[in-house]
Amino acid sequence: MQVKALTTEQLAALIRHTVEQCLEEYFGDPDLGTQIRPEIQDQLKASLAQTQAGARGIKLEAINHLVNTN
Repeated sequence: MQVKALTTEQLAALIRHTVEQCLEEYFGDPDLGTQIRPEIQDQLKASLAQTQAGARGIKLEAINHLVNTN
């Protein structure tokens, strides 16, 4: 398929994919081989379970309040 035959969305997706590949080749995966502490694993699992159960997390206003008071 020639580039001129692509839609704008297809061209954007092709460019995005190409850039992602180049970045992966250049930088690699910085977390590859990193061990996650058990307590962090537990927190991530709990967060995922809450999200899957429909929890929405902390509201932006609450985050803003915490950031602005510190």
